Amino acid sequence: MKKKIMAILGAAAVACVGAALIAGCSDGGNNNNNNNDDKDTFTITVESGTGYTAKADKEEAEFGDTVTITVEVTDPDMYIEGVFANSNELDENSDGKYTATVTTNLTIKVEMGEYKEVLSDGGLTFASGNPTTITKNDGNTKIWTDDNQLIDVWELNVNLSWGQTAALSSRSEITSSNQAVIPNSAISFKEGDKGNSAWIHDAQVYIDSSKISEGSTWLTIYFKSNNTSSDGTLCVKITVTDEPVAPETMSVVFTFKNTTDYPDEDIFFNVTDITTGDIKTIWLSDFTDGKYTFEYAVGHTYRVTCAYTTLGEDGAYDNMTNLYLLEWQGTNLGGAVNTLEQEGTAARYTLELTTAGIEVPFTIQER
Repeated sequence: MKKKIMAILGAAAVACVGAALIAGCSDGGNNNNNNNDDKDTFTITVESGTGYTAKADKEEAEFGDTVTITVEVTDPDMYIEGVFANSNELDENSDGKYTATVTTNLTIKVEMGEYKEVLSDGGLTFASGNPTTITKNDGNTKIWTDDNQLIDVWELNVNLSWGQTAALSSRSEITSSNQAVIPNSAISFKEGDKGNSAWIHDAQVYIDSSKISEGSTWLTIYFKSNNTSSDGTLCVKITVTDEPVAPETMSVVFTFKNTTDYPDEDIFFNVTDITTGDIKTIWLSDFTDGKYTFEYAVGHTYRVTCAYTTLGEDGAYDNMTNLYLLEWQGTNLGGAVNTLEQEGTAARYTLELTTAGIEVPFTIQER
């Protein structure tokens, strides 16, 4: 029995040695099937399209690799709606790029949207007299910065029809689609004066003209009430030019009627072009036979104030008293409306004219 067992073990040992020799001689000793040196390689394809350029940092990648996709918008009137790897939408990283993990062949697709002008939404209205073409290093008003610097800015007015809104929410924001033209850092806003009401009726958007560059961009204005659920989003295209563009003008005629006890020669109008910030001061003594010809910039809105003052011995004007005007509306045969309307309860008015050659009556009165 012992010999039989030993014989079996001996045969098994010989078989094992033979198998080892055979394995050692096959394929010259290269055992590819038993290591992980070979990995699958996948292709990365980036689709082209309108309004953007896109590229990936790799054309081929192995399983588990990360691919970074850079997308640049080339049409200022368009924006990125989504970036997809095959059918999976990718999240935008903090650096504005997109990343995908490779597990198969990838096709990168970019979906673009087109900006649409929105001038009224959810109780917000972009005022009709706002400039949409502005100039570098210029402005239509000045404001003080937090560090007490007086700077030129472009002011845009947004009207609010919300009731019982005493303040804007901290979630309100304004963004620019083209940071090279108007960076977000150049934009600020403040709530309008409440006047005799407890509620705000408008807000002013300011663009620092020293921080902007030539080109065009879309401003998205999102305002939310701090007191109600009201909110709204406006979208408007702003063009920045290097030099002011001379507007087309039309001649209109101002007339006046002074119903106050103040003498005509001490009463004047300030007529401010809201678009350009240019101010024209007109004294009643400048009127000839009760009329004054004014060159009105077509499509612009003007702010009008009227006041009485006297010249002091030191050469400065004293006793400045704001005067009020009677609101006025007129039409022409084409149905266009020409208006002089008071802004809230303040002694200032907006003048919007569409018709050349008309007479605009300024009836001056005390409050």
